[in-house]
Amino acid sequence: MPICHVLQLTIFFHIFVATSAFRSSHQNTLESTDLAPQQHIPESLECTTEESVLKAVLGKLGLKTRNVRRQPGIIWDGCQVTRIIIFRGKDLDGSLSSEIGKLQKLEVLDLSNTKVSVNLSSLKEATKLQTLSLSGTKVSGELSSLKGATKMKRLSLEGTAVSGDLASLKEATELQELKLSGSKVSGELSSLKGATKMQFLRLDGTEVTGDLSSLKEARKLQKIDLLRTFVTGDFSVLLQWPEIEEVDFSGTNINGTLSEDWRGKTKKLLRLRLADAGPQFERVKSCALCTVSI
Repeated sequence: MPICHVLQLTIFFHIFVATSAFRSSHQNTLESTDLAPQQHIPESLECTTEESVLKAVLGKLGLKTRNVRRQPGIIWDGCQVTRIIIFRGKDLDGSLSSEIGKLQKLEVLDLSNTKVSVNLSSLKEATKLQTLSLSGTKVSGELSSLKGATKMKRLSLEGTAVSGDLASLKEATELQELKLSGSKVSGELSSLKGATKMQFLRLDGTEVTGDLSSLKEARKLQKIDLLRTFVTGDFSVLLQWPEIEEVDFSGTNINGTLSEDWRGKTKKLLRLRLADAGPQFERVKSCALCTVSI
């Protein structure tokens, strides 16, 4: 090899060594200046924390899993955020841990038709919930535990021992589906006055009271069941619901006049039940409305 090439390689080598030594000796100084990159919690640690919490929640439910990321029924948004948990109809007989409140971005929780024991107080911190379905579970507790979940869109607690006042849902103005049939919930129907996006409302068998007119602005309402509740009011409110398909006011004190004058005004109504309702209904000889049970 020519001597000039050897000299060039030697010079390059010394420059490389000197540069490396400089960077090494000044690394701490560089990191301590404003130009140093901000320190973040490693993504892997965030993932580990979320997985650890989720694993504890699933373990309490009676579901043993080594890899929560591959567990059917769990949907993640990124590595550190659990958005959806759905185990509807699964053979689970554990309980819901209060740890679930640490899944701060959880939006959907569906444990319906399982044997899981749930106290609503365990969900007090789950304020991002938009869908909660616990129908057919061993759920108990006060509705007030969900007071902070103001973005709730779908709430189903049918056939449970949940009690409390509807007033706890007063701020849940995004509600589209509310199913509390057979629960121990009570309170005034007026608490749902702000839920103008309501589409499905089932309160049958509860101790809810109030006037039907509280729902006159719920113009998207499709199905309503107030069977054996203590709701009163004028039946004509129904004309404010252009999307209404199914109505059950049986066993209530709702009054009004159902006559041929209603023809063509409730075009989507398919089923109307009025058995044992208020005393002022007129029997329609040829119903142009729907299938009527009076």
